[in-house]
Amino acid sequence: MKGNKVLVIVHTTGYSDKIKAVMNTLEREGNEPCLVAFSGTERELERQNLSYKAPTDYMSKEDYAQSEEESIAFIKSLGSQKFDGDASLVKLLEYERISLWWVNEGALWRQVVRDLFRYVGSLIQIINEEKPGKIVIAKDDSLSVKATIAIGRAKGIPVQTLSPRLTLRFRLALRPLWLGLKFQAIPLLRVARDTLRRNVERLFGPVPQKDKQRKILISASMGRAQVVVDPKSGKKWKESLYLGPVMRGLRENNANELLFLYTFTNPFGIRVPSEVRRNGVTVRPWEYYLTRRTLRIISEQSQRLKKKWKYLEDNPSFKKLFLYKDISLWDTLKDELILRFHTYFPSFIKDIETAKRIIESENIDAVVIADEAGFCGKSLLVAAYPQKIPTLVVQTGMMAVNNLFLEYGCAPGELEGSPSKRPLFPIHEGYTI
Repeated sequence: MKGNKVLVIVHTTGYSDKIKAVMNTLEREGNEPCLVAFSGTERELERQNLSYKAPTDYMSKEDYAQSEEESIAFIKSLGSQKFDGDASLVKLLEYERISLWWVNEGALWRQVVRDLFRYVGSLIQIINEEKPGKIVIAKDDSLSVKATIAIGRAKGIPVQTLSPRLTLRFRLALRPLWLGLKFQAIPLLRVARDTLRRNVERLFGPVPQKDKQRKILISASMGRAQVVVDPKSGKKWKESLYLGPVMRGLRENNANELLFLYTFTNPFGIRVPSEVRRNGVTVRPWEYYLTRRTLRIISEQSQRLKKKWKYLEDNPSFKKLFLYKDISLWDTLKDELILRFHTYFPSFIKDIETAKRIIESENIDAVVIADEAGFCGKSLLVAAYPQKIPTLVVQTGMMAVNNLFLEYGCAPGELEGSPSKRPLFPIHEGYTI
């Protein structure tokens, strides 16, 4: 293929030697190579004395903002758009009073779709300006490579993938085996770990307080420790940015019995760290409330979700929902959806059932949540709402104007402590939340 403009995409590190060899070969053959380096790859290319362009040479701030708006519109329509008559992801994933899709779409957008659309938008702009006859990109299992192949197929441009390093080849060869292990063995190991955490806490956990008028349940993310200074005494101590102020405020009233739900950040952790335990506060991990009934429900719902995924995977009309500017992103996003149907959705069901168990068994009078973006916080909202339990959501930080999470702040008229008055879950006809 001589005399063509060839677009060489560098999206990951570790290929600079191979990229330089490709550039030299293309030039010797009389082609016109155009090297574009995505974020994080520039230094390696500079060490090889390779000249390159950046995506920002093609994309303006307005273009990136438009890409972000389109990514939000895409993730929203993916859940609500109808296929096979009246079917939709929102309806297909109904559970209790909500749709599991509503819980998922914010995280899927933030973790995957937003950056994917930035990449796709950039590559489309680059192709429109450079008009290459061929695209070259290093092969790996990233979304960037999958999206590049999808764009090339849609625009009729051949895509050549450079063979990966030996370690990556080995990893790609083992990928099917790893996925099988991930979706079958790992959930069983998690059940064993959670059961162990439950039993350890029941044997060695704290004795709950007695003779208190109100039992308040607190759920907060640990971390962001900071030094606090008492303005009156000058005394200094360290505490969690989320948890500390909330805990101190609630402890001022001696009538409050405080129950703090601990979420393990270390997947191998078994016991609640000693620094988390505080005088006057009962600390328990979520796993303390794990029951056989909950495990049975998770098993049943996991099988149900696998059947639903099989139905979607074989459904041509569902795959059409992944069209973006005449480019099919189905193959690009398929593995991300498999992950959610096999792990994320069952995990949230576990949290919902555990939250219901906590509310019922502890006879909770009020709930305080210092992070409702995660599964645990959302599940407590779902469990507390039908019981009409007063719920307060506190937040720290700032949200961007077009942040998707702004639309999922709290249940209307209920969570008065939240800076956002938009519902946790979108209000649709037929749903109570």
